[in-house]
Amino acid sequence: PSLKKCCFEIKEDLVNIFDNKYISRMGNKFYLDLVKCIIDDLNRIDISKININKICTYEDTDCYSYRKNKKSDSRMYSLIYPK
Repeated sequence: PSLKKCCFEIKEDLVNIFDNKYISRMGNKFYLDLVKCIIDDLNRIDISKININKICTYEDTDCYSYRKNKKSDSRMYSLIYPK
């Protein structure tokens, strides 16, 4: 699970840090597709078997999200490991 582009709103000052293919705009708001960015980074180092969970941590009520909860008393972790 991770924050998906539907909920990953970023400020305009961060737009220039990422390639345009990872940014979408809806009205005056910008959204980042960090999952796609990470997948592209992993592909560049020859990691191609990647399983992405479709759960958005902001939308799913069972997941912790700092953006949603506005507090830092919980944590989520992800792992990358060779199969």
